[in-house]
Amino acid sequence: MPVALRKTTVDTLVHDYGRIRVYRDDLAEMVKVLRDVASNCHLRADDYELDDVDDLSQLADKGITRVVDFVFSADGNRVGLSVNKRRALLAVREPDLIWRGAAAEVERIAKRCGGPRLAASVDTRTRAEAPTFWSRKKDDILIAVASGAIFLVLGFVLGRLYA
Repeated sequence: MPVALRKTTVDTLVHDYGRIRVYRDDLAEMVKVLRDVASNCHLRADDYELDDVDDLSQLADKGITRVVDFVFSADGNRVGLSVNKRRALLAVREPDLIWRGAAAEVERIAKRCGGPRLAASVDTRTRAEAPTFWSRKKDDILIAVASGAIFLVLGFVLGRLYA
């Protein structure tokens, strides 16, 4: 009498993207890739349920620029994309070739968002709307340079006086 083999564990494809900052346009691209393959999709950002990623612009209009808990789930929780303070993660249970391709595309998009950060988050603005490094840090840099120049001159003068 032949014995039928049955798998007892579930194959799960997991991509851990680490602590990344995902801008709204990158997130929209990721969700579009997943929605093209999935059905019955749900989006949640902090305490808000979303119909589409572009709904995050309403939060940006309210002055909320960061979301620290974003969840995309589809196909009865078979697929999940999660961005929380600790990390960004994509998990697919029992992936087939189509899901593996979608996961690879999401990983390609996530690499644009990389870089070491203190926490993972979703920025409710697009990359174009977010301020550049120079516009954010210009005042801090100018203060540091001015302070350094003042103390350099002060040190030089005091060194000449007490030498």
